[in-house]
Amino acid sequence: MSKKEPLPSGGVRMTYDDVSPKEFEPTQGDVDRIDAISHHIEKHVGPIKLVFHEIVSDKVHIDVHWIEPSETLPFNVLVTSGMSDLPMSVPNGMEDYRFAELCMILPPDWPLDMESLKASEDNYWPIRHLKQNAKFPHEYDTYFSTGHTVQGEDGETFSPNGPFSGFLIAVPISLSEKFQVLHLKNGDSIHFYCLVPLYAEELNVKTIYGLDDLFELFERFDVTDVVDLQRPNMAI
Repeated sequence: MSKKEPLPSGGVRMTYDDVSPKEFEPTQGDVDRIDAISHHIEKHVGPIKLVFHEIVSDKVHIDVHWIEPSETLPFNVLVTSGMSDLPMSVPNGMEDYRFAELCMILPPDWPLDMESLKASEDNYWPIRHLKQNAKFPHEYDTYFSTGHTVQGEDGETFSPNGPFSGFLIAVPISLSEKFQVLHLKNGDSIHFYCLVPLYAEELNVKTIYGLDDLFELFERFDVTDVVDLQRPNMAI
């Protein structure tokens, strides 16, 4: 079981240091959901350039869909499918938020061709973290929702070119509002959340002062959900 750790901000943090993930459970993925998500992406974001398929899948089959920059949306977009094959363990009253997928919004010049991805973790880490975080709620019987933060191991950064140490789970405001929720024919609703990279000091703001103070920093520094490796650290 995860542990609730009180925070100085008055909130709580779920810790998983002493929790082991569930045992390996092979799966092939839900074809109908993949098709529905693919159609939703192409309708509200753009044509899918490439799908980074998962070869061996544990609990959920996570693919990552790449949408190239366009005149309307001048950045690369990565969107998962498969996270929503299983419901997350949400608290009572949040049943409408059991199903989720993740996305990341990258600069238009981010190298996403297969050769560049294989050559350097500097290029690949957004895909790696999308896959890892899409599995996390199912491995540890937990859930993601707007305003949650995720921290890497011991505050380590993602890669040499990625000075960030964690993510904010946020609504993808740079994308169409219609993209944010997919309503399936069976009545399920899939919510799409964006992983927004944070510096270690920015994660501390959330821990010590709370989410509102972190959001105030985003407004003050005009930081969006598009990954910017050169943006200033808002907390120093």
